[in-house]
Formats: sequence, structure tokens, C-alpha cells
Amino acid sequence: MLKNRNIPLILADENLEYEIIGIGGGCGLRAKLLEMGFIPGAKLRLLYKANGPLIVALNGSRYTMCKGFASKIIVREVV
Repeated sequence: MLKNRNIPLILADENLEYEIIGIGGGCGLRAKLLEMGFIPGAKLRLLYKANGPLIVALNGSRYTMCKGFASKIIVREVV
């Protein structure tokens, strides 16, 4: 993957650290993700993304999310 490129979380590589750049989607989805701590500037790690929901580590917690949600979270790899 190219460094310093903004991509949806769904395209991110496993076991790398990313910074959240922005959240897309409707008001309800954005509000839910922000409530869970998915805010611009936060660091996360994609733990698993094969076959089914993704597993993401954020602020000491692990979250599972569908690929549709992950496609709305824009991230950039932390180098």
C-alpha cells in the first residue's frame, strides 16, 4: 500500500497502525462511530478483515464492524 494515502478502512492492511482522517456516511452512523471513539486523529489497528466482520483495536478496546461501516472510516497509515 502507498504511504500517506487516505483510504477507507476496508482497504487497510492487517496489523498496521492507522490514524482516522474522517468519517463518512449518514448522521446516525457518524454519531454512533464518534460515540465509540472513532474520531479524527485517533489511532487504531486493524486486527482482522478476512471473511466476515472486521476486528479493530482502538483505545484499548476491540470492536467488530461490518465492511459497510469500515468503508465509511477514512484512515492514513502511521509511519
